[in-house]
Amino acid sequence: MLNAYVTTDDPLHDFFEDDRRKEEWLKGRPVCASCGEPIQEEMAYMIAGEYYCEHCIRAAKTYLPD
Repeated sequence: MLNAYVTTDDPLHDFFEDDRRKEEWLKGRPVCASCGEPIQEEMAYMIAGEYYCEHCIRAAKTYLPD
């Protein structure tokens, strides 16, 4: 994600411009098939052609009995 942006003497403008850029970046990210959120990490899991975020994969983890 591109974090660098030009700052002005108007902090409110800078905030909204940064927010707009982040929203635009999120629109281009793959969406987790489980939680429906854009995946912001550098990696994701692809299972049967669908993306899953690290959080959802960990939440789905289960231990098998012996």
